[in-house]
Amino acid sequence: MLFGEYLVKHGELTQEQVDEIIRVQSKTVPGLKERKLFGDIAVGLGYLDKNTIEKVFIEYFNNQ
Repeated sequence: MLFGEYLVKHGELTQEQVDEIIRVQSKTVPGLKERKLFGDIAVGLGYLDKNTIEKVFIEYFNNQ
């Protein structure tokens, strides 16, 4: 299960929010070698705060 799917399943984000994050993540920025991280974009868009991302991220990887 992808991290975005996990967030939707656990009620942290809607599917529409995940889709928006993926759209932002997929855009290439000249001079940027790496894409932004999913969680950083979610925080930047105001969908989640850093503490929630960190907590859910740990839960996600402990359940993999």
